[in-house]
Amino acid sequence: YEFRDMCKLLRSKLCDNPDWTGARQLATAAHAFAKLNPANARGQDTRNEVAAMATVGRAATAKIREFNTQELSNTAWAFATAQHPEPVLFQAIGSQVILKAPQFKAQEISNTLWAFAKLDVPNSDEVFASLADAAIRLAYNNPSAYNPQNVSNALWAFAKAGRSHPQLYAALGPVGARIARNFSMQALANVAWAYAQNNEQCPELFNALGDFAAEHVLDFSPTALADTTWGFVQCGSPNPRLLDRVGDLLYRRARSLDFTPQSLARLAQAFMRADQMGSGFRFTEQHLDGLLTG
Repeated sequence: YEFRDMCKLLRSKLCDNPDWTGARQLATAAHAFAKLNPANARGQDTRNEVAAMATVGRAATAKIREFNTQELSNTAWAFATAQHPEPVLFQAIGSQVILKAPQFKAQEISNTLWAFAKLDVPNSDEVFASLADAAIRLAYNNPSAYNPQNVSNALWAFAKAGRSHPQLYAALGPVGARIARNFSMQALANVAWAYAQNNEQCPELFNALGDFAAEHVLDFSPTALADTTWGFVQCGSPNPRLLDRVGDLLYRRARSLDFTPQSLARLAQAFMRADQMGSGFRFTEQHLDGLLTG
């Protein structure tokens, strides 16, 4: 009840006086809705939250020129995380991103790209292009600015949006290779999927990630494991150790793991293609039994 009352009060204040608060507070409010949203977590009526977020979106649009790069990024991330598309707001954010892209930090670049891709924001060619240029400059000038999630989100965003950018993949691949053992399993899977979707290659990156992935096959979700295995093979970097461990896991635990039909199809394709590539991996009857059991 307290949260609902706060939502009503926020709407009332912003509707009565659009200048009641500033850019930082609006970005923080949007971030809070995306992170908390307690009514939605309990499966209750969320109309108050949705209405309050729409009000925040309108207020942010009016003040968008006052937003710094972090506030632009956080606001875009919040609305995408809440799956609350606001076309006018994102058009306004995009115009500021294009102007301020050279000032964006690694996390701001990746979060903004992720948000625009997540919501499939239309007419965002210049946003993606300007942020890609900023990401490439940062990768070459200050690679330590990136963490694994930054690398993963940026690459995933371009693949999700169906946008090819070989220069970006070439710049971020070596950055990811240097921090390969810090990747989460989901971030690793997203990178493998992104390279495969865009038909890009980076042996340096996949060599660094391959053995690390093989050591942690039990830590992947079934979908992430299938995407990772398929991505490595599609990118021309099959890792025999990873493939063997995935095949063994599938054989021993296929009944207890919740693989989707698409994940099983991707694993079958990866096993067959890796065997044909002469990668040192052999597609055996044991692997086939695991796929059939799944």
